[in-house]
Amino acid sequence: MNDQLQESSRDVELQLREELDLANARVTEAQRRLDAVKESIADYEMTINKFREHVTRQQVGILRDFDLGHSDFCLSYFRSTLPCIPPHLLNQLPASAGVK
Repeated sequence: MNDQLQESSRDVELQLREELDLANARVTEAQRRLDAVKESIADYEMTINKFREHVTRQQVGILRDFDLGHSDFCLSYFRSTLPCIPPHLLNQLPASAGVK
């Protein structure tokens, strides 16, 4: 009877070790996928930030071009978008753009 209990105990232990190994493998795979997703998100965020910076530079350039007095309508439109422009680029705007 005691031998049967020991053998049964060993069988249960082996089964539990196998289940633990499988669970650890699933966790490792899930972590790998999570890391890959985080890397993709970081790449997307960098691309979006570069695009925003490019758009902002284009807006600043347009404001400079219209500083020559060609279009009051365009100036007022771009002035309304200034809250989106980062402070380091606001310093590049012409004085007549009305930005302090």
